[in-house]
Amino acid sequence: MPDSREDVLILLNAAEGLLQVGLAGEGRIIAWQECEAAGQGAERLIPALAEMLDETGHARRQISRIACVRGPGSFTGIRLALTTAFGLSRSICGPGDEGPRLAGLDYLPLLAASALAETKNLPADLAALWTLTHARRGQVNMQGFTPDGLPLAQPETVTLSDAVRKIEQQSANLPGSFALLGSGLARNREELTCALPGALLLPETYNHPAPEAMLRLAGAAAYGHDPIEPLYLRPCDAEENLPGIAAGLGLDPKEAALALKRLQTRI
Repeated sequence: MPDSREDVLILLNAAEGLLQVGLAGEGRIIAWQECEAAGQGAERLIPALAEMLDETGHARRQISRIACVRGPGSFTGIRLALTTAFGLSRSICGPGDEGPRLAGLDYLPLLAASALAETKNLPADLAALWTLTHARRGQVNMQGFTPDGLPLAQPETVTLSDAVRKIEQQSANLPGSFALLGSGLARNREELTCALPGALLLPETYNHPAPEAMLRLAGAAAYGHDPIEPLYLRPCDAEENLPGIAAGLGLDPKEAALALKRLQTRI
């Protein structure tokens, strides 16, 4: 049956330490909240949503769509946001109504879109923009983009030295300058300054997506009623350390792996 809800859109991002929650309608941001929520996202996300709905006079039943960043990023943050999105969708559906539709947003293109919208801060001859986000253990999540926001390659998790090598190789084949941004840059700024002296290193104000960029990409996303699939570029720490953890608890590693897989796919 046709969706009779108002077109009220919820925007969620918990991919890194900053929790971002937005409410949009009629093609504009109606309300927006950001807070540092490392380790406290579960306590802050639902109250922030409830507060925005109350302050703007919107009821939950008016929500038609929910767009949520699906990764790559913090395993805990991504799972929290995706579970909240699906739970909210299920909680406000009624007879003959499947609830708000859901869409996942990829984090690295979102960061790139935010920066590329600020053309006054970018060189006129920009050939490539590289997003680098922190991935622990000396690694970064990386993806390059053209000035039009088109990906130069698939996102991947690599060591910092491999990231430098890939950027150098790509830049040698592209006319013009290149820029870097993201939490992976912020944590390794000195090393990247030395390794890539020709790069424009953008300030930390570009380390999180802008509300307008989230709204724009959410407007172009494909929505449905299935749970949003997370985008993980590397195994989580628990998965990598599972054999040792299982052995220490006296468990069969194979059984522990099956149990972890069930948890990872449960919403």
